Amino acid sequence: MLGLTLATANTLAAQNAATIQAVATVASGPITVTPLRDLQFGQVMPGTPSTVLPTAPAAGQYVALGIPSAQASVNFTLPSTLDAGPVTMPIAFSPTSARVGWFNNPNFFVQVFDPSVGTAFRFSPAFFGSAMYVWIGGQVSPAVSQVAGFYSGTVVLTLAYTGS
Repeated sequence: MLGLTLATANTLAAQNAATIQAVATVASGPITVTPLRDLQFGQVMPGTPSTVLPTAPAAGQYVALGIPSAQASVNFTLPSTLDAGPVTMPIAFSPTSARVGWFNNPNFFVQVFDPSVGTAFRFSPAFFGSAMYVWIGGQVSPAVSQVAGFYSGTVVLTLAYTGS
C-alpha cells in the first residue's frame, strides 16, 4: 500500500543578529586648585557690618584646572567666625555669596550659588583652558565693643569629579 504523506510547510521567521562593543574610558587627571586672592574685608568699624560681594575686587578667588568639560562638585568649608586669638567676630555667607565660571571675570558667564550648600559645574572645554574660576564674598559683623586686632579664618574650597 502506497501512502501519501502530506507535508505542511512550516514558515520560519527570518532572524539576524549583530553585536557591538560596550566601551568606556575612565577619565584621569588631577584637579589643581590654586588660591588667587584672600577674602579681604579690610579695616572694619565696631558695630558696623561690612560686606564684600563676590564681584568685588576684595572677594576671595580661586582658579582650578581639570579634565576638559568634566563636571565637578564645588563645595566650601566655611568659618562661622574670624578669630584674633581668643576673640572672635561673626562672619556670614548669603545664598548669593559665591560664583563659579569659565573665565576670570565674576560678571561673565557665571553660576551664582550658596557657598554653604555648594553646586556642580563643568570645567571649560580645552579650547577655553579647562579652567574653573570661583569667587566668594561674605559679611563680617563686628560688635560695638569689638576688640581691635587682626582677625582671620580659613575658607576651604573642595572640588571633586562627579562622574557626570
